[in-house]
Amino acid sequence: MQGNNQVRIDSIDQYGHPSSLLKTVLLDSVAPNLVSITPADGATVVSPTGVVAISGHANENLSLATANGTPLSLQADTKDFSGSISFGLSPGSKTIAIQIKD
Repeated sequence: MQGNNQVRIDSIDQYGHPSSLLKTVLLDSVAPNLVSITPADGATVVSPTGVVAISGHANENLSLATANGTPLSLQADTKDFSGSISFGLSPGSKTIAIQIKD
């Protein structure tokens, strides 16, 4: 079941002594969603150095955020992330693929 779940493990050793262990485990099968991202989808960005600043906000705490495979910094609350990616100086349309994980 989604959320916190109790798991109980019962065992009996070779001498017949019972033992139990109760643990809480979290099931989170829902992926996080981007709430906002800068630059926005379809934005035109002019960068004389070829470096593009990226920032965003997710709907839940994150453990990882990347842009085209480059790790981005997670902020203290871990819902916000930021960083930059370099495309070099070649002109033309570029794609930024953001990946987030909770």
